[in-house]
Amino acid sequence: GGLENAFRKAAGILATVATVQTLKNVLDTSDELTAITARLEMMNNGFESVGGNLKSTSDLFNLVYASAQDARGSFADMSAVVAKFGNNAKDAFSSSAEVVDFANLVQKEMVIAGASTTEASNVAVVTGIRLWRPSW
Repeated sequence: GGLENAFRKAAGILATVATVQTLKNVLDTSDELTAITARLEMMNNGFESVGGNLKSTSDLFNLVYASAQDARGSFADMSAVVAKFGNNAKDAFSSSAEVVDFANLVQKEMVIAGASTTEASNVAVVTGIRLWRPSW
């Protein structure tokens, strides 16, 4: 009777909370992918004047994804590193693909060294600055 109804109400509340949390996770992921795409598109377009851009942002997206898989890292981390290098040290590279290749090497070194995501991100920032301003 009463205990069974209480369990049903509790189960209903838990199901609602789980649904809201799932929806929030989907929206957060969608927002993250939108931001990643925008940063990669900005980087790719930056190489257009020198003919080093890929045909489309989706080509770059796929290249970054494959690179993340190869480096045993996350796509979000790899895309952040690629965007930082490509947008902040564009003159050090001849193409979008070269940025991805360099980021792949850096990410592999970070994985081998056992660096945390934060440490790897900090290395990416400093490396990007050093590429952009070698005398710094």
